[in-house]
Amino acid sequence: MKPQNHVRAGTSAEHMSHSVPHEIATALDSYREYQLAEMARQNEIASLARPSQEERKLMAEAREAAGQSRGLPPEFAQKLRDLNRKRFDRVRDKLNRDPYKLPLDPGIFDFKPVQPGPTDPTFWWARTDWWGPDHVSAGMSSEGLNFTGGVTTHDGDLHYASFGAVALFELQADRIPMSLSRRWLSTPHVELFGGLLGYTGDSDIFTGDLWSKCWMHRDQQLFQWGFGPTGPVAVIRGQAHETETLIFEEDGDRAVHVDLRGFQWMPPVSFSNISPGDSLWARLEVRFDIQTEGAGTLLWLDPRVLFRTFQWPLTPL
Repeated sequence: MKPQNHVRAGTSAEHMSHSVPHEIATALDSYREYQLAEMARQNEIASLARPSQEERKLMAEAREAAGQSRGLPPEFAQKLRDLNRKRFDRVRDKLNRDPYKLPLDPGIFDFKPVQPGPTDPTFWWARTDWWGPDHVSAGMSSEGLNFTGGVTTHDGDLHYASFGAVALFELQADRIPMSLSRRWLSTPHVELFGGLLGYTGDSDIFTGDLWSKCWMHRDQQLFQWGFGPTGPVAVIRGQAHETETLIFEEDGDRAVHVDLRGFQWMPPVSFSNISPGDSLWARLEVRFDIQTEGAGTLLWLDPRVLFRTFQWPLTPL
């Protein structure tokens, strides 16, 4: 007996002659439940980042005392520092106790892609390198390249950090497609799953500025090996770069979460002047630059950043 599609009254509409299979409807319901649970989790994190009623009372008393004495008494200064630290600890403990869960299984990553046929104009993967600061771990698995951890600061200095990866691909000379215009187009993509969470407290004359910021850089560079004054050198045939602001928190007194979009185009490159007897190399870089400043500031990978690369064909124009 064919299972009946379940449709909740008032929440969906279904095409009479093109119904959704039961297993797909069930999967979509499960995904919606995940979304609601994650919304509740993010709301709880946002609430934990805000001062409680008792803490707001203390902050009001501190402002009143500062107004009366034209300065903040030392005992209130320490209480405010302790308050900011407690709020930071609440957010961090929530992240560790109730981690973000990916809603979908990204599947097994083809870490050793099958080598295409000899006439295929595809860039073949050759190597991937990655890096990260202290407290950000990275490693390759069957899913791809995983980054976990994060950056926290507890002083007034501005701290810089970055993590990311560079992947190299080769297109041998005998597989470069012919182009009558002598121009080519390279349009690779990557996949980025996971998310980032930034947290700052509320600044005052004692804490100074509180920053939690993150930018994603995407770069594609195409080059061939040529001869220079001292030996072989990389001859750049084309390059493109994109920068995207993911988190930009300044004294926001809140926690902000950003999801990565999964499928991600790299900046396309249109170029010419290929040396016909040499391999063409492609260098793909994805880099996350981080700035944190101030006591109790946090930029965390929530729950991780998963990076995957794919082979792609060179297109003649």
